[in-house]
Amino acid sequence: MDNVKLVPELRFPGFDDDWKKVNLSKVFNITAGGDIKKSHVSHIKTSEFPYPIYANAEKAKGLYGFSNIFKVNENVITVTGRGVNIGIAHARDHKFYPIVRLLILKPKHDIDIVFFEYLINQINLFIESTGVPQLTAPQLSTYSVNEPTLREQQKIANFLTAVDKRIGLLKQKKTALETYKKGLMQKIFNQEIRFKPDSNSPLSRGVRGVSTGVCSIQNSNNYPDWEEKSFISSFPVVTNGFVGTATPHYRETGICYIQGKNIKKNSINNKGMIFINDEFHTKQKNSQLKENDILMVQSGHVGECAVVSKDYEDSNCHALLIAKPNNSSDSKFITYYFYSFLGRKSIWKISIGNTVKHILASDLKKIQLSFPSLQEQQKIADCLSAIDQSINQLTKQINQTTQFKKGLLQRMFV
Repeated sequence: MDNVKLVPELRFPGFDDDWKKVNLSKVFNITAGGDIKKSHVSHIKTSEFPYPIYANAEKAKGLYGFSNIFKVNENVITVTGRGVNIGIAHARDHKFYPIVRLLILKPKHDIDIVFFEYLINQINLFIESTGVPQLTAPQLSTYSVNEPTLREQQKIANFLTAVDKRIGLLKQKKTALETYKKGLMQKIFNQEIRFKPDSNSPLSRGVRGVSTGVCSIQNSNNYPDWEEKSFISSFPVVTNGFVGTATPHYRETGICYIQGKNIKKNSINNKGMIFINDEFHTKQKNSQLKENDILMVQSGHVGECAVVSKDYEDSNCHALLIAKPNNSSDSKFITYYFYSFLGRKSIWKISIGNTVKHILASDLKKIQLSFPSLQEQQKIADCLSAIDQSINQLTKQINQTTQFKKGLLQRMFV
């Protein structure tokens, strides 16, 4: 066993040396933060209080506030030493003030602190505690890691940093697009902007670097004015999904039995999907679903809704409101409306209950909302769907890149 070489599975060309197993106490002087006087603390950064204060928290990399003094001046690593986020490492290359049980790791020799941030975050820390989990400096000092040469540390750190920057950029684009969509929806449903018929020009305003599909938005009166109507005028049938015990009819495979947990953000999520047998489905005719039906959560996170796509036609559902359209409305337009500020407000008005909110089918039927022509409804739905597709694509890229990084971390370290 002593002759086993310490080399990673995945390695950059030009590196042949074995990695060396070292104790963290041989690499770092490890100390803990402490208290700070209130007179040295500000919750906003100013010219007088320019130095970050870091504590044991995961959000914002542990940023607590700002100080007019600093305690750490060197390139170091901090490791959370208390709470549920114990053991999270961050490389710090600036002046700051550590507080409470935040651990500070000061290098004893020349290393790449970013490499060691990734390395320490790979350690499976075992903390035995009956109360709040706590990691002390002596405890962390006992852990061993495998250390390559400084040049290889730098190569790995630079590569993983580039991957993290890619993930960060994708997240920024997604956030910007979500913010843009939210503002666009508010303008659309407030009728501040209108759609122009028979146009295939790109969005008049969008998010730089992100394709949002085809939809022309202009102040135009080429479509008829919107008309205020009751919900039931376009959805004459509003019923309840099956309410009762269905567990004896559950199967590992079969007919989808959609529940409130499967409805979120204008889509049906098959995560945790329940399946039922044919006999139960056939018996529960009132809760059988057709394409373009709208499903709405009526208890708990009320108002969450989605359109039944072709994939879920002939499914069944549990304790959901089912709205069946006529030919005068686009179901997707209506669900987007219910995710707008005006739509949320209309749902809130009919919600009952204090602890757990609830809405009734009879009240949903009476909701008044402004309907554009069917053609403009479809334009709006297509536009917002195109933006959602871009958001979903960014989400997919974020997940793929995150998984790629996870695989790298497993293969690039010993």
